[in-house]
Amino acid sequence: MLAQLGISDSFFRFVKAFQDPNYGHVDAAAIIDSLGTFHGLPYDPDLMRCPARYAARISQAFTATDAAVVPVEEVLKLDDITTRDGKYVFTDGVGTMSKDLARAIWKKLREPKKGHGKLSDFPHAYQVRYRGSKGMLSIDYTLNGVHSIGLRPSMTKFEADDVSGEHEIEIARAFDRPTPYYLNRPLIMLLEGLGISYDVFHNFQEKAVSDTKSATATLTGAARLLETHGLGASFRLPSTMQSLAKLGLDSIYDDPFYTRLLKVGVYHILRDLKHHARIPIPGAWTLVGVADVHHYLEEGEIFACIKHHTEGVIFLEGPVLISRSPTIHPGDIQLVRAIGIPPERSCFAREPLFNTVVFSVQGAIHSMACR
Repeated sequence: MLAQLGISDSFFRFVKAFQDPNYGHVDAAAIIDSLGTFHGLPYDPDLMRCPARYAARISQAFTATDAAVVPVEEVLKLDDITTRDGKYVFTDGVGTMSKDLARAIWKKLREPKKGHGKLSDFPHAYQVRYRGSKGMLSIDYTLNGVHSIGLRPSMTKFEADDVSGEHEIEIARAFDRPTPYYLNRPLIMLLEGLGISYDVFHNFQEKAVSDTKSATATLTGAARLLETHGLGASFRLPSTMQSLAKLGLDSIYDDPFYTRLLKVGVYHILRDLKHHARIPIPGAWTLVGVADVHHYLEEGEIFACIKHHTEGVIFLEGPVLISRSPTIHPGDIQLVRAIGIPPERSCFAREPLFNTVVFSVQGAIHSMACR
């Protein structure tokens, strides 16, 4: 089985100076000054000497997010968990939140998007922006009965005040469901360099081509194909096809629109297979990484609990090949051991952190630090 960490997108914005009736002359410098303090930061004194990092901090305020105004009652200042020598940070960009807050955020996100998931299936991890901080927030079961978040020094990028006074948390992504795992060219190159035979990748590719072509024979197969490759989700095509299949329609190949739609979908999938080697791997998932803040896992262990809308709850167990994204260095691919179903009364039995992969904070070099 495989797991993979996600990657976010970056972009640039430009502004032309203009006159505002309330704020007067507004230009790029005025907007940057309103974001917060970038000068003289004790935890990043060299920020202004690094144009790339400075630009990244500015762009943080313009990340595409969904605003969720929730009453945050408490902001905890947590220390980062590091190795004994302080060389590696296991909790780089990873904080915590209470379950009540996670539920409240999901309720706010669902309001403008009717049908956007059930309230009972709220995500247990979010990628967030809060004032001058950013990173992952996962549920800490010990924070009960209060809307609180725990921020670490590695999450704070610049100083910013909450001018609205409403404690607005911006949600960059809510991890309410797992996504399939795909190979790609850089990952295949690294795996080949580590000794994986070419035949392994060829067999997976041949199976992907065969499954793509045969999946269009039935509505259920076509719906699964589109869902696996993330096609038509905005128009609810997979769920529409599944609903038609439940009504007893096995195939509607006599409909020209449906036939053309499937052809376009198949061509898109085959093109990705040919040019990008985007090969789906059965029984593997792309998950977001968080840290074991309760120090339960041993070095080289992970915990992964997948909550799938059709397959139910799945606990990964045994040897697991895990990679981060993007894959650049051979160290981005590791073989770890998933602990499976957690023992009763353990921290993961109380809070399974659905659709995340939890990394150990034990060891020095062989454990993967979360980013």
